[in-house]
Amino acid sequence: MSRVIQLLFLDFQIISLERARKIEELENKLNDVELIRVKCNRKVNLLKDQLKISRENSNQERDLNDNAFQRLSSELNASRKNLMEATRRENQVEFKIKLIPSCQ
Repeated sequence: MSRVIQLLFLDFQIISLERARKIEELENKLNDVELIRVKCNRKVNLLKDQLKISRENSNQERDLNDNAFQRLSSELNASRKNLMEATRRENQVEFKIKLIPSCQ
């Protein structure tokens, strides 16, 4: 009977050692996965920051472009008005020039 107990005890020791080894392997894998998770979180946060900066830059550039467009539109409208006024004056002068010879 004692021999059977010794064999059972050895079996349990072997099983226990195998389980301990398996637990250690799993803990190592868990540590590796945790490191990967931390690295990925850092990358995600870096990408989020870069995206935020890109959005801010894009918004600033769009605002600058909108302002430039509005200034150019205003200048264009002013130039059109000035051209229309100059054309009107030119037509008046031409009309007066045409009237002068007929009056003499």
